[in-house]
Amino acid sequence: MYDESINYALSMRRHNTIRANEETLLTDIQFAVGCNVIERNSTKKYSEEFLEALGDNGVIVVTPEQKADKWIFRLPDEEGNYDNY
Repeated sequence: MYDESINYALSMRRHNTIRANEETLLTDIQFAVGCNVIERNSTKKYSEEFLEALGDNGVIVVTPEQKADKWIFRLPDEEGNYDNY
């Protein structure tokens, strides 16, 4: 009887967590000055659409392969160069 409601609540919780992670990363990208690499814990989750949009807009995304690895987001400098790592 409650299965649908519980599944919906859990689904919305996952969705809201992902959106919060994405908003936080976007804020950090917006205010990154003098820092062209942003790292995040591998436990963070992002939607495929979000990661694709980052890539389409010049952000290099390195996904964690193991639990000890981190998400790495490489930002271009003001001229669009990536030589500053």
